[in-house]
Amino acid sequence: MQSELQKPQHLLIIANSCWNIYNFRLNLIQSLLDHGFKVSVLAPADEYTSKLQTMPGFSLYLLKNLHAQQKNPFKDLVFYWELQRLFRQLKPDFALGFTIKPNLFGSLAAKSLGIPFLPTVTGLGYTFLREGWLNKLVIRLYQKAFRGLHAVALHNESDLRLLQKLNILTPGQGISVPGSGVDTQKFAYTPLPSRKPFIFLFLGRLLRDKGLIELAEAAAQVKARQKNIEFWIAGSNEVENPAAISKQELQAWIDQGVFKYFGQVEDVRPLLADSHAVVLPSYREGMPRAILEAMSMGRPVIVTNVPGCREAVPLHQCGLWAPPRDAEALAAALEQMVQMGDGQLLNMSLDCRNFALQHFSCEAVEAVYLQLIAAQIGLPRPNHRSRSRQAQGQTTLE
Repeated sequence: MQSELQKPQHLLIIANSCWNIYNFRLNLIQSLLDHGFKVSVLAPADEYTSKLQTMPGFSLYLLKNLHAQQKNPFKDLVFYWELQRLFRQLKPDFALGFTIKPNLFGSLAAKSLGIPFLPTVTGLGYTFLREGWLNKLVIRLYQKAFRGLHAVALHNESDLRLLQKLNILTPGQGISVPGSGVDTQKFAYTPLPSRKPFIFLFLGRLLRDKGLIELAEAAAQVKARQKNIEFWIAGSNEVENPAAISKQELQAWIDQGVFKYFGQVEDVRPLLADSHAVVLPSYREGMPRAILEAMSMGRPVIVTNVPGCREAVPLHQCGLWAPPRDAEALAAALEQMVQMGDGQLLNMSLDCRNFALQHFSCEAVEAVYLQLIAAQIGLPRPNHRSRSRQAQGQTTLE
């Protein structure tokens, strides 16, 4: 730890949307501010920009040339030049990247200027799930971008091993971080509701890669065999994403009574409080935030046996696993949970809460980042009072 600093060290945080910063990074930003850093955030404008602009403590710079879904190499080069210009202007001591393009081009821009950079691989999504030229190009970009970095943070061990196998990471370069963290006070334990109807909840973007096709098939099977069961879904219908569920598919499920759709919800806690279990039959995840929030509120979980999901949900202790892309097996897991006795379901609910407290709290995540930053540039002493956080104990029956 450094004893005194004439001026605070300056950290940049780069992400592909203000939405990402607002929903996933605010606790980390506050922790950095508490430790005396000056923080600047770089992200493109969206509907969450105004929320960030009113928040004290950090500066927001809007990126003009970052477009997460476009695949035009020239536009990506323009984004790289924009990052270089901002790095020269802001003169950060350290930079952190989240999401694919900020990781790739932020790393390249930072290295070109000698600025320490820490990327966080929050998941290996669309391009890693499909073979083809884009997959090969992205692997080459990752290899070039991450070469020579002191450390790369990842949200699960499976992704770490895969990037080592692809020669993107060297031994010891990858560091596992327990997701983006969950505010366990905000997502406090809530008792399970009465069992009629039994409600399964899906929270996430409406993408094929999240297993929604299989969930729709499994839900239809279960509803045909079981009474008093409902399936709720909430999340953004990103039609521009190549893996997006079409509006016509979604409307057909709603019309057939398979799903009740709530749209994109600002605060998911009321839906979690009214549900009995959360289901995410994804093809691959980093460390799914929706699952961590559900577990923090004491909701048992059904996930697929894939990277990111199996690390988050201990089998039988906190939920059930099903094979990916298998609607029949998913239906069997759903029915198994419905048929659990009240005592078994309650024990699983309490175990979910305790597991989230022990492994996925914001404090646990922030501690890892502070250690990684300290390893490269040291940590300043806090220049104001840190947030007071209540001690977290285990959740038990009273």
